[in-house]
Amino acid sequence: MGRERLAASVAVATMVMVLFIMGCSDDCPICPKPPVEQPYQGRLYVCMLFGTSGVFVVDTQTDSVLDSIVYDRSAMTVSASDDGRYLAVGDDHGTTRAYDAATLRQLPVTAPLIGLEFLKESNALFGVGRHSFYKYSVPDFGLIFTGTTDLDVNVHRYVRSRDLLILAGDTNRIVVVDTDSFRVRKDRRIWAPNGEPYTLWRLDGHPNGDLVYAIGIYSRSVDLICYSLDSGKILNLYPMYTRLGEVRVSPKGDKVYVTDPGIPGMHSYNPGNIFVFDAYTGEYLHGISLVGYVAGFPWEGLDAWQLEFSPDGSILYVSTGHSLSRAGTVLKINTKTDAIEKVIFPEINRWPRRMAVGPVP
Repeated sequence: MGRERLAASVAVATMVMVLFIMGCSDDCPICPKPPVEQPYQGRLYVCMLFGTSGVFVVDTQTDSVLDSIVYDRSAMTVSASDDGRYLAVGDDHGTTRAYDAATLRQLPVTAPLIGLEFLKESNALFGVGRHSFYKYSVPDFGLIFTGTTDLDVNVHRYVRSRDLLILAGDTNRIVVVDTDSFRVRKDRRIWAPNGEPYTLWRLDGHPNGDLVYAIGIYSRSVDLICYSLDSGKILNLYPMYTRLGEVRVSPKGDKVYVTDPGIPGMHSYNPGNIFVFDAYTGEYLHGISLVGYVAGFPWEGLDAWQLEFSPDGSILYVSTGHSLSRAGTVLKINTKTDAIEKVIFPEINRWPRRMAVGPVP
């Protein structure tokens, strides 16, 4: 009898505790609370074209502009070192300059680079000329290596995956280069379903080092392609039938984001969009509209240009423009919900393009 009473008492106490917790307020001092996610603490570097050309420095927590590097030419590319201490900025004349990220003081080094990237886990700056490679040591920025290639390399057609540099050639060719030895590891050509060679427009590499996502163009379609470097096969593709801009894989490797820049016109205007896909199945998940972010003109849309993730993958930045007014802004997207959270330059009087994100210097 005593055991039955004890069991009944325990059951009642448990039920009371459950009801207490379920009915407890958010500010209860007893109940456990879920951890609060903190925004990525770092810097967003934004290249600006036209008007006030140069690089704007934005605090990723407050989304406020901290400083800028003013250029007499258009800043086209920017890269931040893993430790956040250095910046490399390339202009529209093909010259790259290095900066101390904390002070924005220019360092005594310039290089004839088109594309540039600080290599992860390596004290080196890697650059691409039209038919050449360059590698500079960091922090002294001494030239380590220069070499030539038969690829007609363009800044929009290369991406780094782990310690590899993936280059797309004139048409359907992808080459994987070891950035330490400069040895070609893989040389692939991608063909469309009808046997035509794809013309590769943009591409990005998956964190696993095998998968490549590319925008391929041929006579019948514009496709988003998921290609395996190991097997040399297309794993899946999605016909887009639209004008495409850039493709980026999330740092977690779960989603692929593709921009449709939009089509400007004198009497009509198709705004830009961002399409989101499952990185493994190629399934289309949803789109992100860029309509309604021009102050005072809720019916207006923005072009969608370059994409840049925060290192933790929680935030996606998209540089936008409005072609008819030659102005634009940067939008901040929460990748959990894929909702636009912030217009960083609300006055929409800039013309942003390439971006980079790095830690606080």
